[in-house]
Amino acid sequence: MNTPTQTQRVSLATAGLWASAFVLAALVVVQAGRLAGDRLWGASVARADVVSRVGDYTTLTFNSGSDDVLAVLDGRGEQLFAYRIQNQNRLELLGVYDVKDLFAIGKRIGTGRR
Repeated sequence: MNTPTQTQRVSLATAGLWASAFVLAALVVVQAGRLAGDRLWGASVARADVVSRVGDYTTLTFNSGSDDVLAVLDGRGEQLFAYRIQNQNRLELLGVYDVKDLFAIGKRIGTGRR
């Protein structure tokens, strides 16, 4: 019967420690990338906080800096409603936009790169 020698046990333990060290280092790099990804060259990154869909309606909330914004997309009517939520107790309609027109404007403007 082959039993592992002391040297083989130590090398297995060392390999296990090195493997866990690499896993921990990878987790640190991934987490640091998430933190750095929140800001790209000093500009804030848009992040959707809550997205929900019921029937033909899709809602999205996000932080605009001073207030929260609620965007409601009407899939049947192809309209986008934008609301500002002030102090978590007041809802103000910012505007109603035709999705078809928004895409036409985006296509006309392009990416903004010259």
